[in-house]
Amino acid sequence: MTTLTKGEIIELLEGVPDPELPAVSVVDLAMIRDIYIDQHLVSVSITPTYSGCPATETIIKEVEAVIRNAVGPDVDVTVKMVLFPPWTTSWLSASACAKLARFGIAPPVKHESKLELPYHRRARDGSAIRCPRCSSTSTTELSRFGSTSCKALYRCNICIETFEHMKDF
Repeated sequence: MTTLTKGEIIELLEGVPDPELPAVSVVDLAMIRDIYIDQHLVSVSITPTYSGCPATETIIKEVEAVIRNAVGPDVDVTVKMVLFPPWTTSWLSASACAKLARFGIAPPVKHESKLELPYHRRARDGSAIRCPRCSSTSTTELSRFGSTSCKALYRCNICIETFEHMKDF
């Protein structure tokens, strides 16, 4: 029988990093959609950052293992993938964006949010993506795809460093 609360499960899941973005957790990425707790069941619904993400199965297994370890063998643990509505970068918190920037990845822009972030873009064409290393907005997109499909590759024209930018979804 489980005595964990939703808050305690969230705390556990804050320790589950995204395999492709280890600076942020599945909670930071707002992938956790729902948590259901019954006496003998904990069910978590997650939404991957995109439906074809190759890390989704790894994330599901890690989420399940962390919860199973905490609740013990007498409680069933299920992790379901939910694809609708699709994940969007607008779900990211300011804290998650700051973690990405500290990790060297220019975070996505929240176009529909009134939240002012230190790393923002003025144009959808990427002309003002802020370099996470020197904060310059003089940057150039080198490739629409970086190490993963959810990132693009940029170069700063000031410090000449290349960096990835998490694309807007």
